[in-house]
Amino acid sequence: MKRLFTAALSAALLLSLALPSSAAGTGRAVDWALYTDITAQINGHPLRSYNVNGSTAVVAEDLRGYGFQVLWDAEDRTLSVERAADSTGCPALPASWPDYTPPALTQPVGTRAQPILSTDIDTYVAGQYVRSCNIGGETLIWFSDLAPYGAVAFDEDSRTAELTLGDPMQIQLDDLIQRMEDVKEFINVEYQLYPSASGTLFAGSMGGVPHGSSFQLYFVRNNGTKLDIISLLPAYMGGSHSFARYRDIELDDAGTVLTFISPVKETINWATGETKDWGDTLCTVDLVSGTMRSMHPLFQTLTQWSAYYEAETWPEGFLPPTPPLSDGSVSLTLSRPEGTAEVVCLDGSLPSYFMSITVSQDGIAVVHEQGLFSQDFFGTPYGLLYQKLLDLELPSVFQDDSDLEASPEQMAQAAQWLQAAKNGEPIPGNLWWSGGNGHRDLVFDFDQPVTLENGDILTFHMGLPE
Repeated sequence: MKRLFTAALSAALLLSLALPSSAAGTGRAVDWALYTDITAQINGHPLRSYNVNGSTAVVAEDLRGYGFQVLWDAEDRTLSVERAADSTGCPALPASWPDYTPPALTQPVGTRAQPILSTDIDTYVAGQYVRSCNIGGETLIWFSDLAPYGAVAFDEDSRTAELTLGDPMQIQLDDLIQRMEDVKEFINVEYQLYPSASGTLFAGSMGGVPHGSSFQLYFVRNNGTKLDIISLLPAYMGGSHSFARYRDIELDDAGTVLTFISPVKETINWATGETKDWGDTLCTVDLVSGTMRSMHPLFQTLTQWSAYYEAETWPEGFLPPTPPLSDGSVSLTLSRPEGTAEVVCLDGSLPSYFMSITVSQDGIAVVHEQGLFSQDFFGTPYGLLYQKLLDLELPSVFQDDSDLEASPEQMAQAAQWLQAAKNGEPIPGNLWWSGGNGHRDLVFDFDQPVTLENGDILTFHMGLPE
């Protein structure tokens, strides 16, 4: 009769083997793999198996022929078992299965087959650490640890341990959801799924657990590998899962970048108990590499920032020369809203669809595309301003000026047409011409990088005096 390997049984079987770590010396015999009459199968196709302290174990490297990829990282000394994928990233079955037939037993069941050696290799299945050992230079893992990729069952009558492959992403999501469902009678639970092309984000929380609350944030890829997002936060005594109250989750459609806001705490010195409280922090995660790309505390000074502004739409039926969009002036108002680590455009105005503005902590560039300079351009209000700026003979990359530094007299003249300010206070800087690839840019470099605190406002205006 068939019975499923339950989580409790799997745990008990794992605990029954207590192999020493690599500290005892790698390659040292520490136990024995035994002959077994149990046949391990994946989708009905047998593979090598052994009995290790009452558990069925298989050779990880053999799995390459059974719908898995087995990846070796020599630098980190890690072995990763994942489902093989097709060109779209979805799990794929082998085009042909290995032609393996279990050999007839030549020794009694339970007698020693091969020595088990200690190893310093860390093994992962579906992105999660599993126990493993060395057998004849290969890696032995427990068959039940393949459960993230399908249903594992044991048939007593036929003496077979069977893995039936399923959708690995859905299996992992179902497991996460079931854990929530199992305890919702006793504590408050919530969860939400965020699907994308390469996987699904699972956001869950449990309230009323013994230590307060627990928060979970996992990205489950199409191949079933599971990334614990919260574990990427700095290490903190008590565990990040107890305080990482994520919000403002944004997952791109491709499933490559995740951003969210969460409180962050960090233990600086474990011996003394010194800690650092980052406060609410904007976290950006690279889901492809599984790493934290950046963390920006929302209530600290923003030193690196940038913004871009252009006209939102082109007029219907547009034909050059473009009609003016404003009275001939250029203006831009930026802000760092309270409690954010981003810069947003509050207002802006451009005379033409052939113009745009780029701005960062270092300065502002007004970009003029070649299509702006029609026959009638210099007769427009902005064209008159543009000509006055040309007449100043500002430093220019087109004249091979070496220092690109405008004189005080040039800057004083330009100040009547161009102003930049932070919270109403003028920002000093230098003006010069740049460009290339069919565009000409008027660049205003700030004398010092402009940092932004919560609620700061930055304004920029170019125009002829009224």
